[in-house]
Amino acid sequence: MATQSNQQRMSTEEFFEVCRKHPEGRFEYIHGYMYRLMAGGDSNHSLTKVNLNRELSNALRGGPCFVYDSDMHVRIADDLFVLPDASVSCDERGHGIVKALTYPCLVIEVLSLSTRKYDQVQKLAYYGSVPSIKEYMVVSTNEKLVVVHRRQQNESWIAHLFRAGTDIELTSIGVSFSIEALYERVTFPRITADDPREN
Repeated sequence: MATQSNQQRMSTEEFFEVCRKHPEGRFEYIHGYMYRLMAGGDSNHSLTKVNLNRELSNALRGGPCFVYDSDMHVRIADDLFVLPDASVSCDERGHGIVKALTYPCLVIEVLSLSTRKYDQVQKLAYYGSVPSIKEYMVVSTNEKLVVVHRRQQNESWIAHLFRAGTDIELTSIGVSFSIEALYERVTFPRITADDPREN
């Protein structure tokens, strides 16, 4: 997940001032404390994020929805701001110059070894608590596999799996694109029986 960067409680204003002064770092603000996101991304992680943002930007160009990369925080609560790998907001209240998105409809995490448990469990709970978020997309970098958690009318969530040869459907923004486009030029590792990625 992340390592605690500051043992002192801080205000949100102080947190965003640190982010402004240290743009090279990636920080999250969790219940009054600042955490630095751990490194751990590789070429697959980078290529997948680039492909993802390209597909979303091309599909949404000229429309009411804005695509944001991993520099944009998402507000979960007054004392909780996290950094997804990508997010989309179609709400005018989130457009213009803002420090964080308050009304995103879609958030996306591209998994890495250092963050996969955090992204699949804790962040699912975080994003599920934000009423405007209709879909949470989790992208594997070990195989062609995408899981889209979709909010239902009764506030339950259903997971939809997309594998090689299928189109990823994002109903929150009315967009679909091939999983092959998402993984363009990505080389998958060979996974052995004792590889920790299997666990």
